Amino acid sequence: MRVRDTLQILGGSILVYVAVATCGVGGGGGGGTAARDSGQAPGGADILDALTDPVSAVRADPNQSGSRLKAKYYVGADGSKQLVYYQWYDSQRGEDCSFETAADGTLRCLPGGALVASYFADAGCAQPLAYTTVGPGCAAPKTAVKQVTTSCPSGVTFTLYQIGSVFTGTPYSGTPSACSKTTAVAGWTLYSLGAEIPASSFVSATIQTDQ
Repeated sequence: MRVRDTLQILGGSILVYVAVATCGVGGGGGGGTAARDSGQAPGGADILDALTDPVSAVRADPNQSGSRLKAKYYVGADGSKQLVYYQWYDSQRGEDCSFETAADGTLRCLPGGALVASYFADAGCAQPLAYTTVGPGCAAPKTAVKQVTTSCPSGVTFTLYQIGSVFTGTPYSGTPSACSKTTAVAGWTLYSLGAEIPASSFVSATIQTDQ
């Protein structure tokens, strides 16, 4: 094949690439009108961006399900689809989770649950209880979550416990040196704590930065 024929084929390929990459720039005519009104070349910057990155970052979905954690989406009846942000489904544990720092200092996908704070089962304030609101017909929480304030880097860590039975006794509050009877807030249900759930039970993650 002659050089001239080769160049003609190459030139045609480049034109097709440019046409595809810039397709939709200033779509609907609005972009061109705005550019004329502002005195700028219509779509100049957009065309350059399209040439250097023909796959729009807006259209690319960076979220990806793994072997265990699955992405969740709102799916409209009209075919629309939107990611449920900051929430994953742990297919092994059968529960929703989000990334927080676990008790071992590792970023992990942890479930929500009843909160461990403020209430104790004993007069020495040594046996913590969990509490949450459980509406009529709602299932009891599967886990209890204790938040611990730490130093850098995260500021807080979360320890997970199995949920125990509903606590029907008299709750206490305070510290071991100043512990007294109290009454739970109306509408809150108190639970005893089961065993601590090892942090390794939850999927770990790392934070990466694009290069």
